[in-house]
Amino acid sequence: MADLKLYGFNMSTFVRTVRIGLHEKGLEYDSMPLEMGSEEHFKLNPFGKIPVLVHSDNTIFETLAIAAYLDAHFDGPRLIPEGAASVRTLQWISTMNDTVQRQLGMGVIFERLAKPHFGMETDEAVIAENLPKVERIFAALDAAVGDGGHFGGTEPTQADWQLLPTLYYASLCPDTQGLLAAQGNLSGWLDRMNERPSVQATVPQMG
Repeated sequence: MADLKLYGFNMSTFVRTVRIGLHEKGLEYDSMPLEMGSEEHFKLNPFGKIPVLVHSDNTIFETLAIAAYLDAHFDGPRLIPEGAASVRTLQWISTMNDTVQRQLGMGVIFERLAKPHFGMETDEAVIAENLPKVERIFAALDAAVGDGGHFGGTEPTQADWQLLPTLYYASLCPDTQGLLAAQGNLSGWLDRMNERPSVQATVPQMG
């Protein structure tokens, strides 16, 4: 068994972000089963969220904290760059965790893709309310990534890995796939990221 153990389910965007980072650093890890809301879960994370990374006697939760831990303890490309690029990287991570997650992740993708998957009814009013906000999000992301660029600068960083899983689902969601495709820089960025071995190795199984 690997020294690194990652708890969570692979359909989770935040779990996929950590998985991509582990692959980018060339680290072996074990994906561990976890019953959400179980006693074991709350022992790993008192707030009942995923992912959780366990390494030796260390238990780390929250995606950004896990990235910082991996940078501090392991070689390989930095997930959070040093210097000026760190500011832009953290800016887009924060944007993802707040605005993008609320308006795109929960406001559209969860309603359209996740709820039916779990046998729940989609709330069309929530989607209709959030789609105009998603258009503004896509325009801002398109401008930020530029022509052939990345969210943290000239090389991929944790900002890219934080945004990619949600934008991957947006490319599959009928409400957003056309809006995403219309943004040339952003859709080009997604195409380039989808070609990376770390991204291909972590595509979630929807079944």
